[in-house]
Amino acid sequence: MVVSLMGSDVLGTSHMLPLLRLFCRYRWSRTIVKTEMMKSRIGNPNVIVLPNGVDTDLFRPLNREEARRHLGFPDKKIVLFAADADRPEKNYALASEAFSRMNRDDTVLLTLNQADHGKMPWYYNAADVLLLTSVWEGSVNTVKEAMACNLAVVSTDVGDVRSNTRGLKGYHITSFDPDDIAGKLSMALDQKFETAGRERIMELGLDAASVNSRLSEIYRTVVSDSGRLAGD
Repeated sequence: MVVSLMGSDVLGTSHMLPLLRLFCRYRWSRTIVKTEMMKSRIGNPNVIVLPNGVDTDLFRPLNREEARRHLGFPDKKIVLFAADADRPEKNYALASEAFSRMNRDDTVLLTLNQADHGKMPWYYNAADVLLLTSVWEGSVNTVKEAMACNLAVVSTDVGDVRSNTRGLKGYHITSFDPDDIAGKLSMALDQKFETAGRERIMELGLDAASVNSRLSEIYRTVVSDSGRLAGD
């Protein structure tokens, strides 16, 4: 059995950890997690870190004006909050407070809750920056999708956001101070250069094809090990 843990199962509730550790050691052939932090929390060196991959055919740069016309957006800068505002760990209250502290009439905060996945590339390309204020995350799919569309990101230091964006212009890690977030949002909104997020996704092998190849190899290894044990 190969089990993939997504984030909330490891990071969200501490009472599950003893059971996860037990099954990881004695029941599951392989355990996959999304980040090094999750691996450290489980405390088993045999855990494999393998984030979800990004469909780079779907999530790709598009013309911003065309994307805005397609969605019927106003002629203003857009801060995109692509998460369920009702989930406490997404910390929407902080996002809203930080946005209000910018005090910018030229900008709107767009909150997406359960948008159609196929339409997300239009939203990423229509926006000026993705805002993430989560308390905790695994490997953040929205950030990787935004990167594949070359969208700027302002994010709290959660999951693998820092490691995936380290050194990239247009990608900002913040504290949980709303003034810090507001300042970095303004920087991202006023930037005049194109980000290189898509190039980084490919460099890190976080495109779906690369991740699928690594996942297939894990399955092949498990099958091979099982066959060898059965022969013994």
